[in-house]
Amino acid sequence: MARTYLTADLAIFDLLQMPVWVVDLDRAATWWANLASVALWQASDRAQMIDRSANNPALAQAVVDGGLELSGLACFQSVADALRSVDR
Repeated sequence: MARTYLTADLAIFDLLQMPVWVVDLDRAATWWANLASVALWQASDRAQMIDRSANNPALAQAVVDGGLELSGLACFQSVADALRSVDR
C-alpha cells in the first residue's frame, strides 16, 4: 500500500544547504521546496516559489528541467526515494 506524504514529512530537507524541490509532474509545478531552493529560485519564501511555478507554465517547465539538469543534485522519482536518501 502506497504511503501518502505530507509537507511536514519533508521538513528534514530544510536542514540541507543543497536545494531540494518536489515537482508534481502531472501539473509541471512545484509541490514543495526546501529553503535552499527558495534562495536558488530567488523567491521571497516557499509559498511564493510554489505559487510562481503553478501560475507560470514557462517557469514550471524550467523548474522541472532545472531539477533534472543541475549537476550534483539528486533527482528522485518519488518522495519515498528522497526520504530514504536522508536515512542513509
